[in-house]
Amino acid sequence: MLDIPIDKTKYHDGLSRETARLNCAIERKDGAWISDNEIQAQAIVDSYDPVPETKRIKIQELKDEFVNRVAGVFPAITSYDDIEFFVEFWLSISPEARAPTVKWQNLINTYTAAKAVATAINAMTDQDLIWNHDIEDW
Repeated sequence: MLDIPIDKTKYHDGLSRETARLNCAIERKDGAWISDNEIQAQAIVDSYDPVPETKRIKIQELKDEFVNRVAGVFPAITSYDDIEFFVEFWLSISPEARAPTVKWQNLINTYTAAKAVATAINAMTDQDLIWNHDIEDW
């Protein structure tokens, strides 16, 4: 039987994906974690850090929220990554040379706020803080 602390599986199944990636599957049976190779599986469990996966999930939620917010103004935008290039290009133009429309400025402001939230999430080191960070409050 494997010893898996709850924080390794609390918010997502990243640990299961990691063990599968390393050809060492784990499963929960009758309330206990088991594996066909418990020594290797326990080593993977002990070294697994759930924080990066938690950040990835939370930032994807943020990107989805961004698309929801701007889709009403710019329905063609279906991905955060699609707009990232254009916004960064726009921001690289000298402020004196810019004359944004109200819609474009709202998009820039929304993108800038989302980017600040993503930066804050990336700076966090506690899985609970990351998971409980309210991505809709920006």
